[in-house]
Amino acid sequence: MTGRGPLVGRSSLNSGALRPKRAAAPRPIKAPFTSGDMDIVRTLLGRESDVAPVLLMVVAGQGLDEGIVKKRTWEPLGHLEAAVMEVVWARAPVTAREVCDRMTGAEERAYTTIMTTMDRLHRKGLLVREKDGLAWRYAPALGKAEFEKALADGLAAEILHAHGEVALSAFVDATAEVDEGLLDRLAQIIAQRRKGRR
Repeated sequence: MTGRGPLVGRSSLNSGALRPKRAAAPRPIKAPFTSGDMDIVRTLLGRESDVAPVLLMVVAGQGLDEGIVKKRTWEPLGHLEAAVMEVVWARAPVTAREVCDRMTGAEERAYTTIMTTMDRLHRKGLLVREKDGLAWRYAPALGKAEFEKALADGLAAEILHAHGEVALSAFVDATAEVDEGLLDRLAQIIAQRRKGRR
């Protein structure tokens, strides 16, 4: 027959389904800027980890556009999720039964609770897994320090985007409260940033 173009298959019509989904927009922090928000910032700044330098870099305008941390926005872990991740970070690869056996005392939970929590962490992207007989064996999708950096990046970015100069001032105040030396570090980061733009 003439006058007709090539037939378009159903797979072509639905090709949009194969495109990667856009990442969900970061959860905005509700105004006004609350003391609870700053409690989180102070906690992160006070940890003995790499989180404080990353928070300072984000405040200084670094990080988001330089690939210092992962682009994905992570939500803070619940108490049980954090306890499970601590075991996985230390013992991976592990099964839900092995994690359950490690969680004793105040952290002790039923096996089914641990299994459900690990499945949820897998769906969130924090755990990867593969079959080991009838069970799943889990490993972390990213290290503890890497997760803390990404969490700090997302938190700082959300607060700064939502509250602008108020948040910037609050970051500086929180930094001074935790450690005056961090203010010097912040000044160094800002100077490096300005030098890089020349």
